[in-house]
Amino acid sequence: MLLRMAALLVLILTAAGCVGKDKAPPANYVLVEVSDVREEAFGYAVVLKEVEGKGKLTIVVSREQGERMLMVLAGEKPPRPWMHEVFAMLLLKMGKKVSYVSVDTLIGDVYYASIHIPGIEELDARPSDAIILALLEDAPIYVNSALLEESKVPGALAV
Repeated sequence: MLLRMAALLVLILTAAGCVGKDKAPPANYVLVEVSDVREEAFGYAVVLKEVEGKGKLTIVVSREQGERMLMVLAGEKPPRPWMHEVFAMLLLKMGKKVSYVSVDTLIGDVYYASIHIPGIEELDARPSDAIILALLEDAPIYVNSALLEESKVPGALAV
């Protein structure tokens, strides 16, 4: 059944024109790591910190996504797979792996991210989903450096 789902995903991506070439993150992106995930009154705050720098970006995620992120960081396995695990299993069956994920832009109050898989063009994703998948796949996380600069503006969600 899982193999059929993987084959269907390949067909859908091919039909949608999502077959592309492998590429590295753009030069204006910086490597980050999840430095903190903490519960707040409004959900969870996920802090992404530059690996080689001082820049930080805080993204607000739902309680469910924040708790899932904490589970992955702690190495805990859910009793049944979440969609992140299902997607990772599909990729494995297809012989693919996440190359990297990126947080690309901020429109209004909403951050937009992408999942990059060799041989498949980038897939639009919520940052929380992309980050969880990167943590599961041990894939690097990149952030558009303009977002780090914007996060330093007084009043912005950066800690």
